[in-house]
Amino acid sequence: MRFSCAGNAETENSPFPFPLLPLEAAGEAGGHMECAAKGLVAEPCAGEARRRCGGCGAVAYCSRAHQTVHWGFHKEECARLAEQMSRIDMLKQFPFTFSVESPAPNHTFPSLRCFLLESFKLHQKGLWKSECICDPEVTSVKDLSKTTDWSMGSALCPCTEPEHSVSTPLTSWKDYYRWRSLPLQSPVAVLLHWDSKPHLIVAPNAGIAAYPSWIPTIEIIRKVGIPAIFTDFCEEAAHLASSCITSITGQPLRVPIQVNPFRQPVAVDNSALCLPCYSNCFVFGMQNCEFVSP
Repeated sequence: MRFSCAGNAETENSPFPFPLLPLEAAGEAGGHMECAAKGLVAEPCAGEARRRCGGCGAVAYCSRAHQTVHWGFHKEECARLAEQMSRIDMLKQFPFTFSVESPAPNHTFPSLRCFLLESFKLHQKGLWKSECICDPEVTSVKDLSKTTDWSMGSALCPCTEPEHSVSTPLTSWKDYYRWRSLPLQSPVAVLLHWDSKPHLIVAPNAGIAAYPSWIPTIEIIRKVGIPAIFTDFCEEAAHLASSCITSITGQPLRVPIQVNPFRQPVAVDNSALCLPCYSNCFVFGMQNCEFVSP
């Protein structure tokens, strides 16, 4: 089902929101969604958010009343989100057979991701363990340092945060290694010791608009003049990141927002927006960097 908003001016000036549509009728088959007005009104949500905006199909609501309250915020983005929703089918296209097949998870592999990994004989193999939910002891790549499948022992590559904050100023690399429990023979120590600026900064799934710590970081990147490439899960996140970068640097993106041909082929659930969402889905960059999309 396709969604379309009126032109930006007409949409933004409209005093009434679009009709609500059932969740399953709004494009993609949706999972659990949060009401877009949650936290903006005093009244609690009237149950689950089971209906979406009929203009864009990207946001969901628990009731017409909450949609009406949220319209003052949403009307400025409705047309933009509708355009992003129109790219759902295009973003599904991958040069892999499993991207167009519809495998049915079963009792052995209840997760779609686990099912796909098993079809390639990768389920519970090496670093792929971090991509499924079957091992309760492995919740991220960090936990894999405890397994025999990790190519570098945990003693040489501690994958955990420091046990305590810095109590006294660090005056040397030796102090830093001691604080991070990094032995000097670790390859990580060698990399950190290189006395040179990087040629390129890459930040996968950066979430620039979501984390305030990016503000001083973007300013530092601008000052040192190092090219930087970012990715994010959905087009709206990339759009918000672009606005942040432009407001901080006073310059437009040098690499405009574009679909990343190397995005992850398994969709990611997004409880806030119904937009097509994939890991590293969109790529963009700042400074003088060259990026040519195939």
